[in-house]
Formats: sequence, structure tokens, C-alpha cells
Amino acid sequence: MILRHNPVVRNAAFFLLAAALLSGCDSKKSEPQTPVSTADVVAKLAKADAVDGKVDKVVSKCAACDLGMDGSPSTVLKVHEYSLHFCSAGCKEGYEKDPDKAIMAMTIPN
Repeated sequence: MILRHNPVVRNAAFFLLAAALLSGCDSKKSEPQTPVSTADVVAKLAKADAVDGKVDKVVSKCAACDLGMDGSPSTVLKVHEYSLHFCSAGCKEGYEKDPDKAIMAMTIPN
């Protein structure tokens, strides 16, 4: 291997790797946390609820797929009195950690 036999290349590779790892840590710490209001989240949920033509506090389209796929009652997440149906457990997992933030990032089709 080139890295094993050439100390200059090995040291340069180590330096680049260390610089990349250290720069990633700084960017995560400097991101400001913008609070999300419950009223804004509920308003977005109401719009998502209406996509299927029924206003019943059930978002039947998968929120993680930007309401483009049908969700399933077997993969449901309750958020602010709404039931969000997801197309898969993987999509649901993306919303479980911080549902309000994920809902605010969701795109609602026109």
C-alpha cells in the first residue's frame, strides 16, 4: 500500500482526515436552535390532514414521503391530537425523535 510505504502520503492523509473530523464538530455546535411553536405545527398538520380530502385529524399520506405515498394505520405516530400514518417503520422513525421539527420541514403538495 502507498500509505504504508510512504510516510509523507500517510502524514498528509492523517492531517486531512483530522481536519475534516474537527471541522464537522464546530459546525454542529454553532447551529442555533430555533424554537418551533405548537400553533405553527398544528397549522401544518391541519394542511397535511386535508390532502386526502377528509378533515379528520388523520394524515393518511406518509409525511416522510412529503405526502406522496399512502400511509398505513399499522405505522402510526400521534402528534398534537393528529394521527400520522407512515408507509414504513423507517419513515416513522425519522419523525419520532423530533416530530415538531420534522413536521415543519415537511413539504405539502398543492
